[in-house]
Amino acid sequence: MAESLTPLSFPADGEQAFHHALKRAAHIYLADDHRYANTRQLLTALLLTMLCGAFYVLSLTQPTAWGFVAGYSIFVLTGMLLNVMVFHDATHNTFFRAPWANRLVGRLMTLPLGIDPDYWRIRHVQFHHAYANVEHYDLDTEENGVLRQSPFQDWRGHMRYQHLYWPLIAAISLPYIAWIFDWSDRLGKTPLKAKNILLGGKGWAVFLVSKACHLLLVLVVPLMVFEGSWTTVLLAYPPGVRIVVASPVFPKKA
Repeated sequence: MAESLTPLSFPADGEQAFHHALKRAAHIYLADDHRYANTRQLLTALLLTMLCGAFYVLSLTQPTAWGFVAGYSIFVLTGMLLNVMVFHDATHNTFFRAPWANRLVGRLMTLPLGIDPDYWRIRHVQFHHAYANVEHYDLDTEENGVLRQSPFQDWRGHMRYQHLYWPLIAAISLPYIAWIFDWSDRLGKTPLKAKNILLGGKGWAVFLVSKACHLLLVLVVPLMVFEGSWTTVLLAYPPGVRIVVASPVFPKKA
């Protein structure tokens, strides 16, 4: 993973006319009533939040291991849906009108998954959207040696089977983002270092408190409240956070 990237520049000719026309059309469309969450989206978010909390409480009160795992998994699944439907739009400052409200809801919605919303926002908006599918610049498709996500990445023999093993890799992607990407970003080991995110002691406090709240929510409280075996909680945590929507991949025949 590169720690810095050379800024890209784009020629003034070529597709710039199309780009500007598309931006004008988008602004005209969004100037109506399509930019922020409407009543239906707000009610959907409220319903999902209630379901997420309900299944969390339900999982803690189950007398059996299977009941706990079922409730816990649905709790994480609804948390994932909240991230897709609410946090993503909040990342773009399009769920609420007030930027502070988007930041707050983003911080809360990511607690079940453990992802830091500020680092994910920069990765998603300033790298993925700005350089979608551009090799080395779109950090969402960075070469990893396991999944070949672009025809421009090196091909390895085991990748002929990636259509079979990608669900397993996708399953661990959320914990990987939470515990590898986030910490790599925080320690300045990625191009996000130049973005000066969560600076100083206050930044460290926000980052560490969020991680601690995630662990408190998904591990500490269940370990203290669930009357079953503590091993059930520890074994349920990884599968729970593995619920994720996988990206397309591009195998190449040998």
